[in-house]
Amino acid sequence: LEEERKKEIIPELADWVGSYLVPGETSIKTEIRELEKQINGLEDKKRQKLIQLQRTQDQKRLFAAFGRNLEKAVEVAFLSLGFEVLPRDSGNRTDCVLKAPDGRQAVVEIKGKEKSADGSNLSQLIRWQADFYEQNETDPDGAWLVVNGWRSKELKHRNEPVFPDNIITDAKKHGFTLIASTQLLGLKLAVDSEIISAEQARDSLFKSIGLYPDFSEWSDFLQLGE
Repeated sequence: LEEERKKEIIPELADWVGSYLVPGETSIKTEIRELEKQINGLEDKKRQKLIQLQRTQDQKRLFAAFGRNLEKAVEVAFLSLGFEVLPRDSGNRTDCVLKAPDGRQAVVEIKGKEKSADGSNLSQLIRWQADFYEQNETDPDGAWLVVNGWRSKELKHRNEPVFPDNIITDAKKHGFTLIASTQLLGLKLAVDSEIISAEQARDSLFKSIGLYPDFSEWSDFLQLGE
């Protein structure tokens, strides 16, 4: 009954009625246009923030992903350190070949593991090093094994090392660098925050033999939410 009364009081208006303005109508229309501009501006800001949030959250792949998703996250991290990720040749199976601005290059083996790294991962890195030598007639300046170990466990429950002692010993013999993907995240965040420079980050990787020494505690650069 109430709806019927409203229809009687406010009938549909013909198009020509719009040519006649009631006092206050113009100012209300102006206010509505301004509000629409503000809403559109806020929607644009929201879209930009959602993109920013997605990029920020994508960094978590470094301690949660495996396979190609992990490889992409590692590549993005190295790009943020100023490396160039070289295109893969059709016959080149190497996970990643990096080139620093000063020309130094590194081959990278990337693995997401349910447990710790093992000898097969080092063997793969040895093959990548040999492939690089075959193509370039020189050894790479670095050979790095990046591992997301114990990937199915929450970080707070990862109590065992990603790189066992025997893997560290063998890596030192070959001059390899071992870095957990969580350490790479810490290194990236330090560069993003300008705690260290990208050049310092790159040098630390090239100079490190065996286990990479920094950012071993994820709680130093990540917060545990409620």
